[in-house]
Amino acid sequence: MEREGHASVVYTADLADHLREWYLGRRREMAATGRYRAYETDDLSYDLFVVESADTARVVVVVYDDRGRLAGAIVNDSDAAVAWGRAAFERRRNGATEFTDDLLRSDERDG
Repeated sequence: MEREGHASVVYTADLADHLREWYLGRRREMAATGRYRAYETDDLSYDLFVVESADTARVVVVVYDDRGRLAGAIVNDSDAAVAWGRAAFERRRNGATEFTDDLLRSDERDG
């Protein structure tokens, strides 16, 4: 995440669990800035990020294979892609559970 940027992410539930288990320290640092919000949902087959800084916005879609391994990522900063990403993010976030505050309260388990 850029030093002055903001990021909101809707993670698949499996990846959210993985992040809490193995990358908690880094996610806690990000959450402590107040510029990172994390959500999880079972209703998503990919991870969706909207990252904004002072001069640009990007949408990021990360996809996984049937074993849960990274299969690819798409990053796009075109106006159309960002508009799609924001709308898709809002739809997904509305049905998701935010876990940002959980990151700040959790015991240190960064691996």
